[in-house]
Amino acid sequence: MGSPTVVADLAVSGEFSEIASRLWEVAPDGTQSLVAHGLYRPRLDNLGPQVFQLHPTSWQFNAGYGAKLELLGESSPYGRASNGTFTITATNVEVRLPVHETPGSCLAVQSPAPPVFPPTVPEATTTTTTPSTTTTTTQPPPAQLVRGSSFRVRNPGYETQRKVTGQARERNSNDTIVGDPVASGASLEVVANGATSSVQTFDLPKEGWRRIGSFGFQYSNRLPGGPVSKASIKKTSNGTLQMELAILGRYGSLTVVPPNPGSDGGFVLTLGGGDRYCVGFRGAAGGVAVRDDATQWYVKSPTGEACP
Repeated sequence: MGSPTVVADLAVSGEFSEIASRLWEVAPDGTQSLVAHGLYRPRLDNLGPQVFQLHPTSWQFNAGYGAKLELLGESSPYGRASNGTFTITATNVEVRLPVHETPGSCLAVQSPAPPVFPPTVPEATTTTTTPSTTTTTTQPPPAQLVRGSSFRVRNPGYETQRKVTGQARERNSNDTIVGDPVASGASLEVVANGATSSVQTFDLPKEGWRRIGSFGFQYSNRLPGGPVSKASIKKTSNGTLQMELAILGRYGSLTVVPPNPGSDGGFVLTLGGGDRYCVGFRGAAGGVAVRDDATQWYVKSPTGEACP
């Protein structure tokens, strides 16, 4: 009852990789019935577990029948085949099936497992050694604070209609662009705090990035897919640092919704091999809430800078 979830370590090689997942009900005589399916473009960083879901559904398994997960490199004509050639090795595969029955109602039904959060980018690690002790400290990449312009979280009613947009524009900025997402990719974290807080991190693989001359970088989901339609960071010749993002639920899972009412939030863009760029709204950053209800949280014109 819901979305079958797969957690696995994936070793990926080649170009334009994808995973087509199929969940089957298998009868004792070996015949199969399709329960659910889905497509996923895996991360390429090999940093740890990857989490992806099949489309939500409702299905009643027959007594004595089994469930089988099939992972394929394509599922045509349901989904368009990849443009490239690739190999994916999946290990430590775990399949979670949400069910209607309560835990303990039968031996197969367990309590909900804790969520698995995939990593984003490697954190910097420093080691300090004294004659008697060794201390290892893990630190996130350096953060640069950027003055925001506007931040809007929409939820008209259906998940596919959800949308998050954000802009930043800091004149005479002393911030610099450190990192190269064309070579190492990036990650984007979106935060909306309030009565019902939500946060979501998106992987932005290097295949989606391109350089904007010598000014910065721009991302599009045209090749890698995913809900992040666009993202950009650049510093113009007159010293203005600009950032922009658009995330659309119709392209993939978007769980960030208006906090109703909202207190603070914003977004953080982390460039691979470089710095984090924080854009905050309200809270310490200030700003004007133009709209704050269950369908939309729209904040603009912060008076300061903060990391959400």
